[in-house]
Amino acid sequence: MQHRSPGNDAWTVISCLPRGLQDITYFEGKFYTVRSPIADNYSLIYTFEVGTDPKATKIELQVPWKGDPNYAIEDRTRNFSINYLVVLFGKLHLVERFLEMSEHRLTTEFVVHKLDLEGNNYSTCPHINGHAIFLGGSCSPVIIDPSQFPNCMKDAIYFTDLPYGHLDLYGAEDHGIFDMIGNSIMPYYPRDVFHHTLAAPIWFTPN
Repeated sequence: MQHRSPGNDAWTVISCLPRGLQDITYFEGKFYTVRSPIADNYSLIYTFEVGTDPKATKIELQVPWKGDPNYAIEDRTRNFSINYLVVLFGKLHLVERFLEMSEHRLTTEFVVHKLDLEGNNYSTCPHINGHAIFLGGSCSPVIIDPSQFPNCMKDAIYFTDLPYGHLDLYGAEDHGIFDMIGNSIMPYYPRDVFHHTLAAPIWFTPN
C-alpha cells in the first residue's frame, strides 16, 4: 500500500502493513484496513498512521471465518470471501461477501458484523435498520437511506462484479440484490445485458 499527501509529489510505501489487504476506510481520525481471511481463519483488522514513518497496529479483534468459530478451515474449499469496511450509524462494520469456488465465482451471500473497537468484539447484524449498501470491486461502499429513494430495497446489499479476468469470457454476470431479511439474491437487470467486458460496473451518486 502507498499514500501521497497534498503538496507531495512522491508516494510513500506503507511497508508495515501485511499482504492480502482487501479494503480501507477512514473512521474517527484513523485509517482502518482489513486483511483477507484466506491466510488465517480470521478477518484481521488493522489501523495505521500515514506520514514519513508510517506505523500499523493490529487490532485484537478477529472475526472468525463466516462469523462462526466452528466453521472448519477445510470447508473453505467451497467458497471464499471478499471483505469491505463500512461506516454505518456511526460504527465501523465489516461486510463479508462470499463467493462460490467455481469458474464463474458467483456471490452466494453476505454477512454484516458491527465491530466493537474498544471491547475488541463484534456482533453479527440480522439487518441494517432499513438501509441499503451499494458495493463492488471498483468502488468504496455507499450507504443509502431508502426513505429518500422509494424504489430502493430496505435491508439490502446491492453488488456488482469483481474485476476478475474472467469477465471477458462471461461478461458481468455476478451482480444483484442480497435481501438480508430473506437471505436471498435477486437480479436487478438481466444478466445478458453486458457481454465480454474487461471492466466491472461501478456505482456513483450525485453530489
